[in-house]
Amino acid sequence: MKPYYKIYCTFCVLFFLIVFGTNCFAQAPKAILDRNDILIGEKIKLDLFSQKQNEVIIPDTIPHFDIITKESRDTIVNGVSLLKTVLVFTSFDSGVFYFPELKNNTNAIASDSFVVNVGYMPIDKEAVPRDIKTIVETDYTDWSFLKWIAIALVVLLILFFIAKKIFTKKESNTVQPNKNAYKDAILALQNIRSQNESNNISIKDLHTALASILKTYYSAIDNTNVLSKTSDEVLQKLDAIKLKAEIALQTKAALQTGDATKFAMYKPLNEENNNAINFIKNTIDAIDNIHQKK
Repeated sequence: MKPYYKIYCTFCVLFFLIVFGTNCFAQAPKAILDRNDILIGEKIKLDLFSQKQNEVIIPDTIPHFDIITKESRDTIVNGVSLLKTVLVFTSFDSGVFYFPELKNNTNAIASDSFVVNVGYMPIDKEAVPRDIKTIVETDYTDWSFLKWIAIALVVLLILFFIAKKIFTKKESNTVQPNKNAYKDAILALQNIRSQNESNNISIKDLHTALASILKTYYSAIDNTNVLSKTSDEVLQKLDAIKLKAEIALQTKAALQTGDATKFAMYKPLNEENNNAINFIKNTIDAIDNIHQKK
């Protein structure tokens, strides 16, 4: 009986090893953590293994931890088909915190709790400590007010030049009133007539002087500088005061004759020169009459 007994015992031991030993070796680890010491914001990866029908339940929020990604996929470990859940999370709170245990849909524990140490930065133990230096007080002067003073001066200079330009322009367009403007114009015309009769003035100078006498007189009467205006521009201004048609035609004839002598080398007869003098006098008399009525 003893030999058979030994054979029977050996058979039982082998059967136990084959059945239960295979299951033990085929069993996969439930959870694998890559590290539990991190700096703030660094990632931790937790691999969870479970049967497909016993999927691990990951809560939406975990105190002190922020879940970054959560991914599940099929895998084979030691010849066994399992469901692998990869959980990547981090923490933005410094300190030592417990990551809670996780359970599957059958309320069985799928992963035990573990400790995570979250720090600001690793300590360099080999670094040479440095002495703390005392604070040295320095004198500080706020020079910003000088900047505002400089800006104010620049603005004032700009305003000054703008105002100067405006008033200079106004002054150039105005003429100081002359109470003796009419008398001066008549005397100037008499002088021109006398020079023309004695042949002491050229034709060009005569007509240039006639246009100047009319423009000077009108500038003084109207308080507007027309000395640099062309003959057409002067005629437009005279149209505005509504001279009689006959006087307006005489003025136009006198000024156009003068332009022809200056720019077209025209040589009018002595009668035309006398007419020009008379026409300018008639124009000045007409303007003076209008001015007296005002």
